[in-house]
Amino acid sequence: MYSYHVTTEFWSTADASELYSIVTILTQGDATVVLEQECDGHLAPMTWLMSNMSLGVSNYDVGLNNDISGGECYNSCTDAEFKISNIVWSSGNAVDDEDDESDEPGELIVDGVAQSLDQCEGECSECHEAHYANRPNEVVYECVDTTQYKYGNICTP
Repeated sequence: MYSYHVTTEFWSTADASELYSIVTILTQGDATVVLEQECDGHLAPMTWLMSNMSLGVSNYDVGLNNDISGGECYNSCTDAEFKISNIVWSSGNAVDDEDDESDEPGELIVDGVAQSLDQCEGECSECHEAHYANRPNEVVYECVDTTQYKYGNICTP
């Protein structure tokens, strides 16, 4: 099972005086879903959120009879796992600066482990998926360790 990645961007004018778009990007494996909220006049009143953000996480067992599953769950879940990792909180990277003609990719953000070491170039012993802050939908591969290992006493079948 693949983990999934969530990126939420709060787009504002260059002077941060008006929030005009909220973009959430969900990525799992090769699949990507982009949710864009661009409601003229409706997001501007929420501009104050950009400097007053917090993160809340909740996990709740809704039981077998609930409205979330569309009816009734037939099995209880006893082995559920919940893991949050690689949280990056940044500001000023979703600003519409009309005068900026730069095509800089931004900071490299290293995500989860790649499916294969072959996805990284060279003598890599730990390969990760990554993306640039200004290009969240473009997956790149980053070698994070080049330690060479020597294995002795190889088992024979």
